Amino acid sequence: MGLKVPDRIHIAPVGYERDRVVDAAAQFKADFVVLISHTDNDDDGEKWLNLVQEGLTNKNIEYTTKYCDIFDLYDSLGKIAETIDDYREEEVYVNISSGSKITAVAGAIASMVTECTAYYAVAEEYSPEAQKIKEVTEIPHYPIDAPDENQTAVLEFVNLKENQDASPTKGELIHFSESNGLGYMDRNVGGKGKYRLLDTHIIDPLIQKGYIETVKEGRTIRVKITEEGRRANQAFRHLIDRSKYTWNLQPAE
Repeated sequence: MGLKVPDRIHIAPVGYERDRVVDAAAQFKADFVVLISHTDNDDDGEKWLNLVQEGLTNKNIEYTTKYCDIFDLYDSLGKIAETIDDYREEEVYVNISSGSKITAVAGAIASMVTECTAYYAVAEEYSPEAQKIKEVTEIPHYPIDAPDENQTAVLEFVNLKENQDASPTKGELIHFSESNGLGYMDRNVGGKGKYRLLDTHIIDPLIQKGYIETVKEGRTIRVKITEEGRRANQAFRHLIDRSKYTWNLQPAE
């Protein structure tokens, strides 16, 4: 049995141009291209999407098309991160030269968080009909302060609980963490020590990022997700393997 070589997967948002998607994919021998198009394309947007699709077909490059709001950072970031995760066993590249300025930022962030390769295709000249690529530049990685895996899982749980019934308590977050074996929760620690671990590793960092807030209801402290937290959850939830977690847990006090 031969050794499997990872496929070269290119993720490319699509705007009002063709060459910097098609020619870049062909130059780097992409095995498959995932196009990210706007959910509410106008006639020009549809025209350029069709031109890109036809161009890839003519170069014998297979593709699929996904959709998001390419003018919304968190929707774009979430879609690109989700796509990277779909192909995590392959060699993934993100084209940040096509699409909108928002998808360029989203693609750069997603690639840095997931440690795949982002690149920018420099055009020979910039005009609607002439955008042949002159060179392709790989974007260097910089550290991104995204939630870690434990924080991302807890943030997803808080969001799910709020959507289903009510904001979870700290006790519920501890129960979720223990039931799913989250690494920050030391099973040798009991009682109030668990709450200290929760505060130190989850609650305090997420509050500092502006993703959650705590609200006291009598003797109970509930954890609520903020609007910024919902956007972060939308962006980063795809960076964890959701299938390995149990989400529908009964309250624990």
